[in-house]
Amino acid sequence: MKQLYPQSITKVLPKLIKAICLSATTFIALSASAQSLNFSTYKLINGGEGQKGAEYRFDNVLSDANGNSIADCIVRIDEISAGVQLKSIDNDKNNDVAFQPVIEHMNTIGPSWIQFNFSFVPHSGNRNADGMFELPLLAASIYGLNGFDKAQEFAECDLGINSQIIYETEINNLMVTRNGNSFRAENKWGFQTNKITSGIFNEKFSLLNQQVTGLKVKFGVNRKAQTWSGVSTYNLALSKSAPDLTASHPAPDLTADADHQNNFISVDKNNVKVSGNSNNRTTVPSEQRRQIEMQISSKIVIEKLSIHLPQDWTGKEVVFELYNDNGEIIQKVIEHKSSIIEILDMKPLAAGSYVIMASCGKEFAMQYVIHTEQL
Repeated sequence: MKQLYPQSITKVLPKLIKAICLSATTFIALSASAQSLNFSTYKLINGGEGQKGAEYRFDNVLSDANGNSIADCIVRIDEISAGVQLKSIDNDKNNDVAFQPVIEHMNTIGPSWIQFNFSFVPHSGNRNADGMFELPLLAASIYGLNGFDKAQEFAECDLGINSQIIYETEINNLMVTRNGNSFRAENKWGFQTNKITSGIFNEKFSLLNQQVTGLKVKFGVNRKAQTWSGVSTYNLALSKSAPDLTASHPAPDLTADADHQNNFISVDKNNVKVSGNSNNRTTVPSEQRRQIEMQISSKIVIEKLSIHLPQDWTGKEVVFELYNDNGEIIQKVIEHKSSIIEILDMKPLAAGSYVIMASCGKEFAMQYVIHTEQL
């Protein structure tokens, strides 16, 4: 049984939700002037090549509008597990500006990995307590994680507190989880993505944060039972602005989920089933709630939006709330027995940015979307 609540302009979101709407608009605006950080030229400045504590300085990672260098990046090997060897700090055979370390795993078992620390510094100076270079906005994009027959590549990225995740492509083979400030992605289903030319298989996601002076990234392979040997090239693209969300990934094929196509129903004031006052519904206190990740089919939507709920929410009561960019709640739906995929009909809504909040028990998740009109 589903309960639908009518539109309301009297209930206003907390400042946090309004800030997320503003951030979404800011990310879209900044994406028009995207500039990738260039990790092409480097030199070893401290420690032994490929050893823990080694530091590499990448020159001219960021330039101004006139082409003048303004920032470098120092990459340090923080940790490296037994049986792992750094063959190259950056792939010499690829002219890509992304950071692409080449790593060999030699008869490792369990998770084997290497962790890098990135620090941005002014181009003209050395790193010191007062000499860090701050990026107003940074996007860290990870792509090309492979799943082998006996092992799965993974990547963990920590972009600091308040970082957000955006899925730039459809995510089918990666399991993405969060632990504190760090997001971890692991290829679980065996596709060797770098051997497939079709972009839909080259799954990509980005972390976004503001006022960034550095980040941490861990690359590795997870082999649970037997030993693993192989060479992996990882891909980390950094940009001083958000990805272009107008090229968002396509919605998944929902043919097999036809029964769930109408789980979300547009509010009709003449035919609304309401059970009690929505403002009086018992909720879990905010300090006892835990935020988790929730995937959606696309950041840009015209008609229908697919919401992929966490697996353990299936069959439970889930509350969906849709807010506009003024922080006003415009639609509320209570699904008493939720499915793994729920569909939101966005076509009747005005064009603009929206925040979707879903909650189940003590957990909640949030995503923002941009609704555009049909051309």
